[in-house]
Amino acid sequence: MFPTISPRKILIVLLFVLHPLAPAPAYSQAFHVDTYGSAEGLVSSIVYDVDQDHAGRMWFATRLGLMVYDGLDWRDLTQGDVVQETGSARIVVDDIGRIWTASRLPPIEVVLRDDQGVPIEVLRVPLEGEHITTTDLAVKTLPDSTSYLAVATTGREIACWDGEIWRVWNTRNDVGRVFDLDYDGDSLLIAGMKGLRSWSLNDPESGPEPVSGLEDETIVALAEASDGGKWIVGADWIGRLRSGELVRLTDGSPMDPEEAAV
Repeated sequence: MFPTISPRKILIVLLFVLHPLAPAPAYSQAFHVDTYGSAEGLVSSIVYDVDQDHAGRMWFATRLGLMVYDGLDWRDLTQGDVVQETGSARIVVDDIGRIWTASRLPPIEVVLRDDQGVPIEVLRVPLEGEHITTTDLAVKTLPDSTSYLAVATTGREIACWDGEIWRVWNTRNDVGRVFDLDYDGDSLLIAGMKGLRSWSLNDPESGPEPVSGLEDETIVALAEASDGGKWIVGADWIGRLRSGELVRLTDGSPMDPEEAAV
């Protein structure tokens, strides 16, 4: 059972199904599917997020904590884990192979781990509320290992870490419910019920600014494109944002097949 996996993790499936240039499915093909649950070694069948590291291992954020699967064996990292009590809601493998996890319930913590899942550092996120849960985690790691973090919750707030301090932005009267977070160059993109916002890392005090043409549209998911742009998923359309220009791919806009490749 995979109830609330981050929208960007299923975006490639959406692109294949919805993109007008996608080839027709080969219904005659047979696919082998393996199902994993507690009987196979998964500590909890409730999985909130999944990511793959540079070695090909799959990392699972579950209701009871963190697990990793190398294709042969499961390794349970929940015993003695620093976020075991609240479970892991989100997981991100950064550009240098480190593992970041965010706990699901307050007190919300982001844990930096090495490539074996061993905790290195714990950051307490300044977001509180009796009934809030973590909905997303975004990580941007620079070549010098400096990392930027962004955490969103059901409390309509985002907390951003620049390596030194946290900044909190209340989205309730702006973008509303946040569906996805992703870094794009020197900015954090915030996809929500009421549009797409961009928060500059170089001028964080200015706060998030609306992205032209997407001020009021519902944006449900973001993902990296092969050319460095961003795939954008709206309520009923898919497009791509590149160099500040949005091209919609599912409303009849012309698009060369090579340009549309992920």
